[in-house]
Amino acid sequence: MPPVNIPTLNSLQTELNRIFLRQTNVQFSVASGGNFDYHYDTDGDKKLHYDVNLNGKGCYDCQANSELGGLVSAFFADPVRTAWRSDPSSFFAFYVNQISKEGVGGFSIPLRRDLPAIVAVEWPTPKTNGYLENLTAHEFGHILGRGAILTVSGAQIQTPSHNTKSSDYLMYPNNPNGTPCRISRDDWNIMNFVQGSAIPGTVVPNP
Repeated sequence: MPPVNIPTLNSLQTELNRIFLRQTNVQFSVASGGNFDYHYDTDGDKKLHYDVNLNGKGCYDCQANSELGGLVSAFFADPVRTAWRSDPSSFFAFYVNQISKEGVGGFSIPLRRDLPAIVAVEWPTPKTNGYLENLTAHEFGHILGRGAILTVSGAQIQTPSHNTKSSDYLMYPNNPNGTPCRISRDDWNIMNFVQGSAIPGTVVPNP
């Protein structure tokens, strides 16, 4: 069953402008990906299965019979969508009814613009107006780099996935029912990383 109550193009555009354009001068142009019918729910639980890798982190096609892996492959089989995917300025968002792991409302892979942000639209309790648009913006923050491993002066630095300093920040974890919009200096230095920027994180040991 396709999800209902997904953000409109206008509502998502408004939220992305409220957050990114106003604070960082980054402008998104929201467009529809067109109609796409694909039965991904192979286990019949009416949820998208949350795949995890050996480290327990969410992944896109690291498990046998991955529902998400099949969905992504089918969507990008279309040559037009493949061309969108090859454009480094493109971001994608997939809206699904529910995600199988309790408490997970969305996920994405840092710096992987070729992979879609996944956002759940059904929740046990109603969410405030604009919550799904805000959650989409949060996942785009990860795709911009929050949580990525960055090379700083030859060292590999694991940046924090979230900003835990205040629930006013867009990248605050596990937002229960709000629409935070603030982007901190640390957030932006990670999302717009250039050598010489001061970023938080921990050094990744050499293998």
